[in-house]
Amino acid sequence: FEDLDVPPTLVSFATAVGNVARATSPEFKGAGHELVLIQPACELGSIVPGKKGLLEAFDLVEELIGSAQALAVSTAGYGGLAEALFKMCVGNQLGVALDRNFDVDELFVPAYGSFIVELAENAHVDERIASIAVTRLGATTAEYTIAYPGHVASSGERVGAETIDLAQLQEAWEHGIEDVFPYRAAGEEVQTVSFHAEAPHVFLGGRTPRPRVIIPVFPGNNCEYDSARAFNRAGAQAETLIVNNLTPAAVAESTEKLAQAIRDSQIVMIPGGFSGGDEPDGSAKFITAFFRAPQVTEAVRDLLQSRDGLMLGICNGFQALVKLGLVPFGDIRPMDAGCPTLTFNTIGRHQSRLVRTRVASN
Repeated sequence: FEDLDVPPTLVSFATAVGNVARATSPEFKGAGHELVLIQPACELGSIVPGKKGLLEAFDLVEELIGSAQALAVSTAGYGGLAEALFKMCVGNQLGVALDRNFDVDELFVPAYGSFIVELAENAHVDERIASIAVTRLGATTAEYTIAYPGHVASSGERVGAETIDLAQLQEAWEHGIEDVFPYRAAGEEVQTVSFHAEAPHVFLGGRTPRPRVIIPVFPGNNCEYDSARAFNRAGAQAETLIVNNLTPAAVAESTEKLAQAIRDSQIVMIPGGFSGGDEPDGSAKFITAFFRAPQVTEAVRDLLQSRDGLMLGICNGFQALVKLGLVPFGDIRPMDAGCPTLTFNTIGRHQSRLVRTRVASN
């Protein structure tokens, strides 16, 4: 594509509907938990699991998940048990101490239809199902390693003990795609800034028992339901307002409704998503154009400057706050060369992880 060489690629998606309370992710959750391998019997002379054993393995794993006995579950793919164990360790930087009775050669043979399960304390796994083999793999550890104690040779000496540093293994694993999808980028040095206000802050807002929150929903936005639910659970009274852009008259009507809703509220929450499909050539442009309408701009200024109201933006909404000038100036203003902006994604992908933030103001 243009100046990029893209290998032949098939991208497929599969979805299923289930109870979120029963969704179990594959990364290990803590140290000191027992690990078991649930493996259906394969057809004679084949690596393909038999139908009966596979269905019974599904039922057993589902039972463990439903009874909260399974903390983490993963399936073995092309890389066998070794790959599955490694990826389960990476999630929370935990390790594995393999059981001394486990045959490590089994880590590298096909194990299709098998499940690695991290068990909760006092969990019980039914090992009496004839078409399923339940094997103890070992236990999770706080050390970021995979350790095998070895086996006892005929001479009585323990041989084959080995410990693998997973930090080095993770580096080798991630480095393989560095040229295509760089995951590290040397950014510019960020200056540590702090702000300390000396004058006391005078609250100008109304003391209502349940602050009203208006959530404008632009075409392409999402997370408005999640946001409204979060505000309602916290004690606020959230309301969503659908912005209609089908006709010029509908846009004008939505503009008036939003301006009035802002004047009737104490908080404005702009949700995330891809407003206007992130077109033309950039994100949140439709939202910023809408908020720059004179009546909406004046309503926002009244909220922030006269009534000590609050504004929140997530994802696309945060981009809108920056491009409007509300972050960091606190007012809707024209953009110039000195204004901040959100720039290119230099690592070439989205990454969801916890970050540490510092409050730079009192």
